[in-house]
Amino acid sequence: EFTPQDRSKATFFHKRAAEDIRIDWNWPAEDLERLIRAQSAPYPSAFTFHRGKRLEVLSAVVSQNRYGGTPGRVFYREGEGVVIVAGADARTGRNHGLAITRVRTEDGRELPATEYFTSMGG
Repeated sequence: EFTPQDRSKATFFHKRAAEDIRIDWNWPAEDLERLIRAQSAPYPSAFTFHRGKRLEVLSAVVSQNRYGGTPGRVFYREGEGVVIVAGADARTGRNHGLAITRVRTEDGRELPATEYFTSMGG
């Protein structure tokens, strides 16, 4: 048996748009990692652009190390991932980076981030 809902107390949210899942490298790495986890299947993957091409980020972890520089810069290979500088105040060098571990290219290929980012400096 169901309980009828009071529509006058209902709240509604707009349909999710592509910009809602575009990675903003000014966000802290911890928030980006949560976004990427939240946007796993069956939802569209979080994405960014690398060298003008859309790149879906399928998995990532927050780096234990701290990095500085321009947010969004491909910085360093770390373990099974490639660290991207993250956070609005990243220039201070006190922010954790986001280590991307798996990506999907525009043509649908899924591969380890270390394989995709063959040259550092992005």
